[in-house]
Amino acid sequence: AVGVATFFGSLDAKLGLKDSDAASALVAPKADAKAFYTVVSADLDAPGSANATDGPDAIALVRVDEETRAVTVVSIPPTLQVSLKDGKKHPLREASTQEGDAALVSAVADFAGVNVAHYVKTDAESIVRLVDVLGGVEVNVAEEVDDPNAGAQTLDGAQALTFLRASNFSNGLEVQAANQRELLTALSLRLLGEGRLSFLATLDNVGGSFQTDLSAAAALSVADALRGVDSSSVYGALVPGYETARDGASSYAVSSDAWKSMMELVAAGSEPV
Repeated sequence: AVGVATFFGSLDAKLGLKDSDAASALVAPKADAKAFYTVVSADLDAPGSANATDGPDAIALVRVDEETRAVTVVSIPPTLQVSLKDGKKHPLREASTQEGDAALVSAVADFAGVNVAHYVKTDAESIVRLVDVLGGVEVNVAEEVDDPNAGAQTLDGAQALTFLRASNFSNGLEVQAANQRELLTALSLRLLGEGRLSFLATLDNVGGSFQTDLSAAAALSVADALRGVDSSSVYGALVPGYETARDGASSYAVSSDAWKSMMELVAAGSEPV
């Protein structure tokens, strides 16, 4: 018992949010709730890289339904305009850099009209390490991205990061968001495909590659509930809207009616369109 407690304690220390106030914005789901929402954020800029932008480059709202064993991933553009404490509009990515992770979580929750139960964050170096520890990740590369060719590919860590960052497409934001959902789904299903002991061993090996408020025991409980789920039970969508540019800065304008309709489908556990 002492050994098990020590092991789980060690995992919790590796997975835990460091220097983050995100927990103050999280709302625990009701006792009888089978579905919950998680905000996932990733800073995709390598340290010291040219043209790096402060704040997360990829943000997603993920709905997990343990009863129907379905997952919905909604990509939220980091340039989405939200109001911060100063009363002014800012890109969503600036919520965390100016006010902390709790502000980012709250901004997403307010925008979507839902309570957020959990938060997961990662960065470029951690993504590379995570993918490499897992021995690569297989994704479908719809268009050529630097060195990968179109079609099913097994990417190593560096290639996965390129895949996530690439935006030079005819429909850049839409394709990039789809690629990010593709890789997030592939990594998640890879972890969920493992047995309980293998899952815990993998968490131990990749500890520190991402940070979350979820304890190791809670993560194992979610994994148990979703184990065996395949890609057909994972839905994905981008917040409906369009990019605009002003004074050299881009922002994302939301199509309000379409967004409201989409969130109604997401809340119902249906595939968003």
